[in-house]
Amino acid sequence: MESIAELDESILLSREALGLSPPGHGDYSKILNELSWSLISRYEAQGLIEDLEESIRLGRQALALQRIGYPRRYNPLETLAKSLHFQPEHLDEALQLSRESVSLISPGHDAYCQNMMTLATILLRHHERSGASDKLEEAISVCTEALSSCPPTYFLHPRLLALQVKLAEVQSSSSSTR
Repeated sequence: MESIAELDESILLSREALGLSPPGHGDYSKILNELSWSLISRYEAQGLIEDLEESIRLGRQALALQRIGYPRRYNPLETLAKSLHFQPEHLDEALQLSRESVSLISPGHDAYCQNMMTLATILLRHHERSGASDKLEEAISVCTEALSSCPPTYFLHPRLLALQVKLAEVQSSSSSTR
């Protein structure tokens, strides 16, 4: 987890890089996506709505620059999905984008575990908002699959384990209220 100072520096450097890159430059979309990711990370740490709104705006711009079929399109899809899932009115779109992102990468890919964790988190949020038990079951399945394909030394492994525990708690509480 990055510190706030590291996030602030990442945001500052990404903004500088954007200023130095014309919109048609090959890395422009990548820089937009990195800035969007840093903003959503800072939003998660500090809760500043401006960071969330800017992350969504930049995420949409980054995705618009990535044509369908581009090999790394999964990146802006995941970043935008992660940003959108914090707003209930965008939860369905976040789920659709996250599913698309996961469909573009294979289990052996270095981004697979992270994208699966994002998908499981969005499914959990969807369940919490709608009460849809199928979304909870899918979240559990996705998290289990992510854990089975993610080595124990992978940096996200502890967060996936924590998500699995949370999903089990939600499932337990959901089944006890029926």
